[in-house]
Amino acid sequence: MQADPRYGDIFRKAQDLHIAIVGDFYLDRYILGNMEAISREAPVPIVRIEHDEYLPGGAGNTTLNVRALGVQTCAVGVIGDDLSAEIMLREFKKRGVDTRYLLRDPNRHTPTFNKIYASSFHGKKQQVARFDQENDEPISRQDEDKIIEILESEMPRWDAVIVDDYNEVQETGVVTPRILEAVEHLSQKHGVITIGDSRLRIQRFRRFTALVPNEVELAIGLGIDEDAVQSDEGLEKAGWELESLVEAEYLVVTLGEKGARIFFREDGKTVHVPTWPARGEIDVTGAGDSFAATLATALAAGTDIVTAVTLANAAASIVVQKLHTTGTASPEEILRRLNEPR
Repeated sequence: MQADPRYGDIFRKAQDLHIAIVGDFYLDRYILGNMEAISREAPVPIVRIEHDEYLPGGAGNTTLNVRALGVQTCAVGVIGDDLSAEIMLREFKKRGVDTRYLLRDPNRHTPTFNKIYASSFHGKKQQVARFDQENDEPISRQDEDKIIEILESEMPRWDAVIVDDYNEVQETGVVTPRILEAVEHLSQKHGVITIGDSRLRIQRFRRFTALVPNEVELAIGLGIDEDAVQSDEGLEKAGWELESLVEAEYLVVTLGEKGARIFFREDGKTVHVPTWPARGEIDVTGAGDSFAATLATALAAGTDIVTAVTLANAAASIVVQKLHTTGTASPEEILRRLNEPR
């Protein structure tokens, strides 16, 4: 079975698109090694590092996924003036990401996650520890004003904007109410596609083209128990309740191996889009970022929402098979997956 030739057209058009990612940029360090012994100095394992890798995470991973599709990509956010910032900028520049709108604030940390994976006797590696560094204070009013100025000047040049609200420490992230309001107003003024994703605050996003919460984020946004969205009936009820709050053109609830459910605001219908079955060991880290990146790219290239979600499902199904890293999906990988049965 051959994939629809329109899919290839979408990725060809992607080369001419400009997509901005606004949000919380993290640095992920993946440390892989082998546990060789217990320390003589303390009852802790000694992990001999075999390999380590730095990758932009959070909104940075969405940025890498957009760039992997061939799109001209820029990052908009606030990072620190520290070593992690230098490494993040280096990794972005290696991949051709425009970093001129990443503001460096000496009063903030560049949020950094150190993820340690180890095996014993060279067996299967698993995560054994993680060390996080984040901020405890809101971004400054000056940084907030600068981001809004960037949005005002650059929005007309962009085909789409993805807003990634990853921060889990209340009110300390980049996606503030003022910045959300500016994205809403300016995107509507200039006809720019907007995709919104949030760990804890999806209910704050208003009148975006599409919001892409998973089931848990949907429940959190409504302040209800996660169990309430596990049935089809509960998912439908919660989806329409959130849609009535946010007034998105499309609410797309991602459902892991079950695919995704699209809620259409205009005609009040829903459509289920299946995905591809997971094969072997999987790591779901970064799947939502790949989904959002591919969805934004496909919509900006002019395709319909069902086709865009189909492509996004394919991309996410590829990324979950890339272990010990967040990973990206290339157009070639996505086109191959589209030829496989669901």
